[in-house]
Amino acid sequence: TTSKAKEFLQKVIEEKNAVKEFFEAYAKNERMVVVGEINVIEALKLGAVDKILISEVVEDKKIEELEKLAESMGTHVKIISIESREGEQLSKVGEGIVGILRYQIS
Repeated sequence: TTSKAKEFLQKVIEEKNAVKEFFEAYAKNERMVVVGEINVIEALKLGAVDKILISEVVEDKKIEELEKLAESMGTHVKIISIESREGEQLSKVGEGIVGILRYQIS
């Protein structure tokens, strides 16, 4: 159906934009992003993470833990599929777990 195709395309566009936002933030000031599970968790606990991008290649249990912590800190979480080029790139960065910061922490 057309609505399912539209929904799928919307999801792909949102994911691509989120990954693009991460790479642009990194290019502008690499201290405004965190890369890798440990760094993301540390920044999350400080309340410094605005948005977490998690590749779908990350195991479900880890995704659930990060979502729970993020929710308690008012952080947005986006699960990114590996079906797009951007999603594939993200899966290779920081074990597939990255964050865009609200403010610089180091």
